[in-house]
Amino acid sequence: MAKVKIQGHASGTGVLTVTAPNTSTDRTLTLPDGTGTLALTTDDDDKLPLTGGTLTNTLTVQNNVSSNTDPSLILSGSSNASQDSYIQMGAMFTSNPLAMGMDNSSNTFKICRNSSGNISSGEHVVINSSGNVGIGQATPSSANSIPTFLHIGNSSTTQSSIILEDDESKWEMINNGDIAFRIGGTAHFRVGSDQIQNGTGVYKINALTTAGTTAGWNFDSSGATNISITSGASAAITTSLNGSGMILANDTSLTGETAIFLTGGGQMDLIGGTSNSIVASDGPNSSQIGFYVSGGKAYVKNGMSGTLSLNMQTFRTRSGQ
Repeated sequence: MAKVKIQGHASGTGVLTVTAPNTSTDRTLTLPDGTGTLALTTDDDDKLPLTGGTLTNTLTVQNNVSSNTDPSLILSGSSNASQDSYIQMGAMFTSNPLAMGMDNSSNTFKICRNSSGNISSGEHVVINSSGNVGIGQATPSSANSIPTFLHIGNSSTTQSSIILEDDESKWEMINNGDIAFRIGGTAHFRVGSDQIQNGTGVYKINALTTAGTTAGWNFDSSGATNISITSGASAAITTSLNGSGMILANDTSLTGETAIFLTGGGQMDLIGGTSNSIVASDGPNSSQIGFYVSGGKAYVKNGMSGTLSLNMQTFRTRSGQ
């Protein structure tokens, strides 16, 4: 059989003590073999690697004692705060392995990828000591002193976004100078520092300035042609106004004129206009465009000889006449 030898260090004064457990069950300790492993039980596949060794099976930390003590695996450096504690994964298969652990100097949990396989750079996810989260951001912060937040991207990021997906669609909120709300690749709504608009800029609310002084807000739908009506035809304004409120209409094709109407209680009243070509009537003549109410809905009729194109803004105060 192999020899067993326990030898103390020539200059050491410490005592090596081997104490048997207080149990009637035998325990076996197998010292390192040719693979550099230390077997903790008599089973060959339950080994803890020493320096240079490789754990080829699963390491399980489990509490087998009938108590309320939770099993734990603790990684900790010494009292030197510059020592990080982390786990590295994938080093055998990639030049940029994944590492996650605790940056002790900043008291921050990190998930990183870099060529060194540590947590000193290449931060993907960061949770700082306040519980705030950074994604693609090494030092999450708020310019407004918000106590709890999610910080996505950094000054080198071209765009950052939040994606929400369900079985109906995929919504994406993208920051690229303004914030765009998209379904797929199509922007449906945008919010900027001085403008709110639909995805294509057809309808927008933007800051209106006069001689360099902020004067208020401008509601702009000049990029939209809401209704196209051939000569003698009528069209319901149900997509814009199906109820009571105000209509601001501009004929972009035939007269270039603008008019304002109030509608409610089954009535359509002309408040004012730039000429007499746009009227409140269900029977406009050959030089007029008529607005009227029928069956609780607002309509416009083209009495002119050419095709009519209208730009409109509507302000609805209730859903019915």
